[in-house]
Amino acid sequence: MGFFKNLFGTSEPKTEADQKNDTEKMFNIFHDDGVRAKNMGELKFAEQCFTKALEIRDDAPTRSYLVEVLILLQQYDEAVPQLQHLLDAAPDNLEVALLLTSTYGRTKNYESEQALTDKIREQHPSEPRALYFAGEAAHGLGQDFQAIAFLTQALQQEEHYPAALLLRAQILASMGQYNEVLADAEALLALDNENEEYLLLHADALQGTGRDIEAEEAYLKVREMNPFSMEAMEKLGAFYALHHQLDKALALYDEAIELQPENAVAYKLRGAVKLQLNDKLGAEDDLKKSLELQPESAKELDGEYSNIENKMEQRYRAQNPFQF
Repeated sequence: MGFFKNLFGTSEPKTEADQKNDTEKMFNIFHDDGVRAKNMGELKFAEQCFTKALEIRDDAPTRSYLVEVLILLQQYDEAVPQLQHLLDAAPDNLEVALLLTSTYGRTKNYESEQALTDKIREQHPSEPRALYFAGEAAHGLGQDFQAIAFLTQALQQEEHYPAALLLRAQILASMGQYNEVLADAEALLALDNENEEYLLLHADALQGTGRDIEAEEAYLKVREMNPFSMEAMEKLGAFYALHHQLDKALALYDEAIELQPENAVAYKLRGAVKLQLNDKLGAEDDLKKSLELQPESAKELDGEYSNIENKMEQRYRAQNPFQF
C-alpha cells in the first residue's frame, strides 16, 4: 500500500493541527519578512508584510511594528486605528496612550488629543508628556492661555523639555510677549546652541525686544551656518524691509526664489518689498505667481484677478508683513 501511495501521490487530508501549523508558519514568514524589511529601510514592503500577518491572526508585537512603520512613513491617519486597537487591548499602557495622543496631534485632531490627554492625566497627573500634549491640543483649539498653563506645568515636572519650551515660546511670540520668548529661547540654546530653529526663535525674540543689532547678527549667524535656509532668508529679508533696507531685502528674496522657484511665500514677500519701492507692476507679477503656487490664497481676492493692482495693494497692506 505504501508503494502505491508513493507512486500515485495520494495523501491523507491534513488534520486540523496540520492546518493550524501551516497557518502559523505563514504568519511567521510575513512577520519575519516585515521585520527584515523594516530594518533594511524597505518600509512599504514591511507595511504589507505586517498587514498580511495581522490578517492571519491578531498579535500585539506585530501590530506595534506596523504602527512604527506607519509613523515612519508619516501615514498618521492609518496609524490611529492601529494604536486604538492596541490601547483597547491594554487600556493601562501609558506609552501606547501617549503615542496615540501624539498621533492625534500630527493629524490635527485636537479634540481627540485633548480628550485622551484628559484621561491620561486622571491617572498620571504629573506626567510631563501628557501635560505637553494637553498644551498642544489646547493651542490647536485656540485656547492659548490654557496651553501656556499646561506647558508651564510640564516644564515644572521636567525642566529641560525642549518641545515644551519651544511650543510655549512660539505661543508667547504670537502674543507679542518677547521678553518671555527670549528666556525660553535662551533655555533652548543652552540645550543645543546649533539648532537652527532655536537660533531663529532667539533672533526673533531679540528683534521683538528691540535689540536690533543683536537680532541681525543672530539671523546672519544662521545664514552662515546654513546658506540655503529659506526661513533664515525670509526672516532676515523681513528684518531688512522693516528697517527700510529694501535693497538688501530684495536681494535676499531674489536669492530665495532662485533657490526655490516654487516658494509662494518668497514671491509674496518680494512683492511687498517691490510695492514699497513703488514697483507696482513687479509687485503684481509676484502676487500672481504667489497665488498660482498657493491657489487657496486666491479666495482672499474673491477668486478674481480683475483690477488686480488695487486688490494687490489692499492685500499687501491688509497683511502688512513689514509694518509699512
